[in-house]
Amino acid sequence: MKPARLSGLLVAATLLIVLGHALGMKELMNLYYRVPYYDSPMHFLGGIWIGLIIIAFWDRFFEPLSLERSLSNALKVAGIVLIIGLFWELFEFSLYSLHVQFGIGIYQNMELADTLKDMTLDLLGGITAFLLVSRRNINN
Repeated sequence: MKPARLSGLLVAATLLIVLGHALGMKELMNLYYRVPYYDSPMHFLGGIWIGLIIIAFWDRFFEPLSLERSLSNALKVAGIVLIIGLFWELFEFSLYSLHVQFGIGIYQNMELADTLKDMTLDLLGGITAFLLVSRRNINN
């Protein structure tokens, strides 16, 4: 994929995530607490964003992700996105633990179902990023 197009997708994903997080913050609209599952589209967009970064990194420092080995390349992107999503969930758990033990940090209702949902959406976002880039490569 041409770097300018990949950069455009990265900028668009970044702006959507920043806008979504800003609206979710308590200081603005507090949507994370007022709207059930508001974090779901944020995890999906985050998966797209991380997937695009992985693709850009891979294209820059290794070989471009070829369409001939698309399943292998999709699994690379999906696996790395899933690992990063796992680290994010551990970060959220640590914030929850700080709140429970010391009364600091943010409060979140940590449940296994929510964690699995978040990681699934991260993964779907990463696969979507790969499909977006693959489709643009096919059309070029």
